[in-house]
Amino acid sequence: MPLRIFQKHRRLGLGVLILLFIIVVGAALRIWRPDAPDVVTPVTVQEPLRLTRTVLLHPAHTQTVTSLVSGRVDGAVPTPGGFVREGDVLVTVLALTAPPAAAPAPPVATRDTTQADAWLVAGIITRAEHDRLVGTPTVPAARTATPAAPVAHPLTAPMTGRIGQVYVETDGPLIAGMPALTVQATDTLTAALVIPPALAPLLRDPLAVRMRVTLDSHGTHHGELAAVDTSDPAAVIAKLRFANPDDTLPVETEVPVTLTGTATMTVTRLPLSARRGDHSLTVVDAAGIIDRRAVVTAYTTAADWVILDGLRPGDRVITNPSDRWQVGMKVEV
Repeated sequence: MPLRIFQKHRRLGLGVLILLFIIVVGAALRIWRPDAPDVVTPVTVQEPLRLTRTVLLHPAHTQTVTSLVSGRVDGAVPTPGGFVREGDVLVTVLALTAPPAAAPAPPVATRDTTQADAWLVAGIITRAEHDRLVGTPTVPAARTATPAAPVAHPLTAPMTGRIGQVYVETDGPLIAGMPALTVQATDTLTAALVIPPALAPLLRDPLAVRMRVTLDSHGTHHGELAAVDTSDPAAVIAKLRFANPDDTLPVETEVPVTLTGTATMTVTRLPLSARRGDHSLTVVDAAGIIDRRAVVTAYTTAADWVILDGLRPGDRVITNPSDRWQVGMKVEV
């Protein structure tokens, strides 16, 4: 009887040991080969040109205001960013005019003393009479120049716009020919935009491209593609121009701009959850190894991340990226 009980418990203990072994091995395998991440296979699609970027708006034209005279700045100076109209007085310079030249002394008249000298020698007149006849010419005193009074020279705005840089200060000096300040023409603003190489061929016809700046506080402003600089194929620069007659677009400020057109581009649409930062994502490559990809984006929507370039053949994009999926891990998906 005791033998049977022992054998029965022996089988039970052996079963427990086998179960524990399975649990330990399973946990080890789970650590060595983690669960597969959620992935999506990229599929390229064709859609109309659309590119969203952030650009810095610059005045189309800036003019420097200089003084023709040297002097002292009188009164307040303009504040950068202030609006001015053509002809407005910007700065007043108090300059000293050159003092008037002293009047030259009149020439001393030369008198003929021949007759008086002859009479003196002949004894007809005395020395005192001779001197009285000849006389002593007087030299008029030179007139001294009076100090010159300062003269105000106003510097006016050459065009309507905003004050840019200010180089002078109240009561400070201003040298003739040196810049006092700049005025920016803000009725037209410009910007430069680097175009991804994949889209450069689509911008060959500027008339086929439209663009807009959308600001929360100022609504939508439309612009035009002024020119495309293709001198460097690796960095194609689009030159944008925006009308700003109401002076609402911010100068020297970064704003979002969207380019659209009728030409079609090739893109990959991915869920926003796939993003790792602004310009990268995590993939499982063709060999099953986790890797990171730097990508070029076209634009984003409320749900999608639209990719122009950066993915490789065989890549599957991880849609739930986290620190759990480290570069170099091998996974099965």
